[in-house]
Amino acid sequence: MDYMKHLGMSVVEAKEGYAHLEMEITPTSLNYFGYVHGGVYFSLSDTTAGYATHAYEGSYITLNSSINYLKGIQEGVLSAKATVLNKTRKTVVIDVKTYSNEILCTQATITMYRVA
Repeated sequence: MDYMKHLGMSVVEAKEGYAHLEMEITPTSLNYFGYVHGGVYFSLSDTTAGYATHAYEGSYITLNSSINYLKGIQEGVLSAKATVLNKTRKTVVIDVKTYSNEILCTQATITMYRVA
């Protein structure tokens, strides 16, 4: 099964240097305490960063990442927005912010590497 479909992610917008994805929070998205699992936030952020590189020539994979978890959410929709900060011949650095009802939940910096 496709990982994005498994988590319920959908592409709202994707263009060169920018992407916006959303996903509905479901009971399977939650950790033991009833909040969105950190891995779900990370998966959404990483996938959104990847979409921000789709319009570039070549194929990119995650090389490095750092994420700050700022607010725990229990229900609703997560919205991730990725903006390219810097692009070189082999790497792209992307800022990704995840929101729920306009509340900032996470901020990530993800570096992607061009493999082909």
